[in-house]
Amino acid sequence: LTEGDHRVQVHDQQDESQLVAIRITYAPPQSLRTPTLSGAKPYAFHGREREARCTECHSLPEVFETFPGQPLSPAGKVCAACHPQVERHANLHGPVAVYACFMCHEPEYRPTRFQQKSSQASLCGTCHESYLAKVLGGKKFVHGPVAAGSCLVCHDPHGGEDASLVRGPPQKVCLICHAETLPLPVERSLHARVSCTRCHNPHGGQTPLLTKTEGNPFCGECHRDVLESAEGHPIAGHPVAGDVDPSRPGRPLGCTSCHDPHSLRDISRVNLLGNEVAQRQFCRRCHY
Repeated sequence: LTEGDHRVQVHDQQDESQLVAIRITYAPPQSLRTPTLSGAKPYAFHGREREARCTECHSLPEVFETFPGQPLSPAGKVCAACHPQVERHANLHGPVAVYACFMCHEPEYRPTRFQQKSSQASLCGTCHESYLAKVLGGKKFVHGPVAAGSCLVCHDPHGGEDASLVRGPPQKVCLICHAETLPLPVERSLHARVSCTRCHNPHGGQTPLLTKTEGNPFCGECHRDVLESAEGHPIAGHPVAGDVDPSRPGRPLGCTSCHDPHSLRDISRVNLLGNEVAQRQFCRRCHY
């Protein structure tokens, strides 16, 4: 199933009459979705009683055989027979590549089977603890999903298009949580050609925005010509930095006083000097 709402129907093979119909909201482990159906309750398929209803057609052994000397790998592609999507990625997660499904999934009924053996943070940390310590070392601020141990919000445990196993390009993955704070479509924003991770570290950073530094020095890493001009941007003598931003009490004057890096439109770059009404409205944010 894909994430979201589904209606599953089972029909009699003889007269095609409907035997049962089930409405399912599938929410995978990384999902932030909450069921909206009235009376919805958790449904775990891989329990003895529910599996028994399917074994007339499907092979679901009580105990799975494993490869000799590999107790974590079910013999054959038994899991992929029903879950082919797990091996359709260009880059497979190490355990998936060798069919070591039981490294992460519990093969025994407790009371259902194939659930995660432990929490995401603990399970991922079994192999990646040193990596997490490395990427978070010295970071003052940690990204929410990382702090909550929800690695699967961003990473697919089975595979991805690149070695990082991220669920898609940053603009797509970041919108899972940040769609309400970013303009749509992001492909038309001012920094459309710049990946989100060019500015923001997805694991943590030195600032609340998960950037390396704050203020103009950070913007200056790419826009050096503006900072090197000191005063004079965009009008001769106009400062680009200061202790106080008249339009934002309590915050310093800087690049973001006039520019929104996520905006779809930057008025200062749309023939501002040729539009007197827009110019006055824009400048009155400080010069009222």
